[in-house]
Amino acid sequence: MQSMKRLMTVLCCVMTVMLVLTSSPVKAEQSSDTDKATAARRVRSNIRVTAQSKTIRYSVDGDDDSIGNKADGVVLRTTGPVKVTYPHLNPLAVQASASTSAVDDPQHAAIVQLVQALAALPGIVKPAAPAGAPVNVSFAGARVGDKDTCNVSTAKDTFVAVRSTLLDDNGYSAKGLKGKFENWRNAIGKALQSNSGPDAVMAGVDQLSNDLEELTARVDCAQKAVDAIPDVKPPEKTPEHMAYDNLTTAVVGQLAGKAADRARTSNKKALDAAHAAAEAADAAASEERQYYDLLLVSGAPQRLNALKKLQATLTDLKDTLTKTYAEPSNWLNGTDYVLALDVTPTAEKMQRVTIKAVNVSVETSDDVLTISTSDAAAASMDVQLDSTFVAEVGIGVTFGFVTRPKYGTGTNADGQTVVAPATPDSVSVDPTVMVNFVPRGVTGAVPIIQVGASTSKTSPAVLLGGGWRMPGGPKGAFVIGVGAMFAWVKDLQQLHVGSVITGTKDIESDLGFDPQPKVRWYFNLQYKF
Repeated sequence: MQSMKRLMTVLCCVMTVMLVLTSSPVKAEQSSDTDKATAARRVRSNIRVTAQSKTIRYSVDGDDDSIGNKADGVVLRTTGPVKVTYPHLNPLAVQASASTSAVDDPQHAAIVQLVQALAALPGIVKPAAPAGAPVNVSFAGARVGDKDTCNVSTAKDTFVAVRSTLLDDNGYSAKGLKGKFENWRNAIGKALQSNSGPDAVMAGVDQLSNDLEELTARVDCAQKAVDAIPDVKPPEKTPEHMAYDNLTTAVVGQLAGKAADRARTSNKKALDAAHAAAEAADAAASEERQYYDLLLVSGAPQRLNALKKLQATLTDLKDTLTKTYAEPSNWLNGTDYVLALDVTPTAEKMQRVTIKAVNVSVETSDDVLTISTSDAAAASMDVQLDSTFVAEVGIGVTFGFVTRPKYGTGTNADGQTVVAPATPDSVSVDPTVMVNFVPRGVTGAVPIIQVGASTSKTSPAVLLGGGWRMPGGPKGAFVIGVGAMFAWVKDLQQLHVGSVITGTKDIESDLGFDPQPKVRWYFNLQYKF
């Protein structure tokens, strides 16, 4: 009776403290792991994520919610495999990925602790006999001209081909390619409004393919032009000029003065024709040398190499878009691009899903075009196996007392030493582990079930009860619990009061745990200050 009064006094004091501690609201972002788990939404098959204003937001299954909720730190629950998808993903605007890792479920750890404590009780009560997810792609801006006949029969033709395919700016400079990239991206974005994801990606691929086809034609023509650049500079004196010199020598010979003039006059027609041919050839050769000099300083081979790198980059981009983003099997219902398949938690391990999204951008500087990615948002969320209750290890104090009989020695009428009763001990039971089972899907203050165990060598016990849990901050909730305590205490096994003994050693060796526990009340208080 006295212990009951003492328990009621403690209970009243605790209730007063509880009202003070829980009078101020707790911010949602300060929720403990248990609070997050009890408030976890159930997912049937699909978690949809999007990047908005550098924040990953999510919705589940068929939510009619275009905005969603903040994903970072969220706990979700499911009974089977789920998918993580990104709706209406434009791969030329946003790149998204999701990775999963198995993490110990705190609920499982709490239950394991409880089971281990309960399993240890038989060995204490009746001991046995002694016996271990920005790719940056840079390339020089290659300039190509309009499609033309790639005629390289002369140095002038070669220069014209080099200029039109490598030097003139006709849409394949760094600035022009940035515009083309934006056209591909816009084509996908526009098609996503009325087409499936794979079809929308192919709309961009079609435009990219047309540009790549033109670029490939220019590369082929440019290669032919570069190959046609002469290895040897045209000679200063042309064969026609040398023929004119030879004819002049043959006509005039060793003549001089009037004799030489008469020889030139008599052969004037032949000499004039040879001279005209020589001047025409010299003019053509001079022009040829000028084009040769221009070809040498044009940097055509270097430009061609840059153009080939660009061609390879666009080819790789086309292959990625076609084989990955335009593949129907990578889309859910044709609208959501699948980032992760078969996210499957177990009772022991929950799945931690890490989502990253990056923005794709194109920048130009001088003659360089850079396709780069920049971090847009990242978040991680935990997916747990669905259950009716969330198990948490409660940390706090327990008020529970059990009376343990005590014995001493006395003398009987014959003067013999016998067992005599002594003042009983009031033993406090302190549980080794106390687990709260909190119902899922209910927020705020909720009723709970408590199961605990004490592996004390002097008073092992099992505690069964209930209580009330009020959400707390990141340190945990405020919990009060009350229930029945089944405690085992040591008592005489073979001896009894009045049995003849030789001394207290006989009493100590005869003490053992009674098979039937004593049933008492306990009161439990949990709060991290």
